[in-house]
Amino acid sequence: MYIPRPFQVDDIPTLLAFMRDHPFATVITPTSGVPAVTHIPVLGVCDGDNIRIRAHMARANEHSALLDGDVRTLIAFQGPHAYVSPILCDPGAGPTWDYIAVHASGPVRTLD
Repeated sequence: MYIPRPFQVDDIPTLLAFMRDHPFATVITPTSGVPAVTHIPVLGVCDGDNIRIRAHMARANEHSALLDGDVRTLIAFQGPHAYVSPILCDPGAGPTWDYIAVHASGPVRTLD
């Protein structure tokens, strides 16, 4: 996700708070064809220096078979978003879309 430097947030407590406030996330795992995508509630937790994402996905979901091993998975959390008309901006500015999102990625390990 492209993030201009003035809008980047690296503060872990702020990112975790956003993830807690917007727990319905999109889980994306690469495959040899079309990426597997599932929308599920997830929980971001801080365990010492480690950030862990906990979630539940049904075993019947084909996506779940891809989640154990070295494959990196992306989890996208999306918050509020809205169109911004150029009428509201400085002269010469074009329309834009304001949004808040957090992307978390890493290897996945399944638990029974």
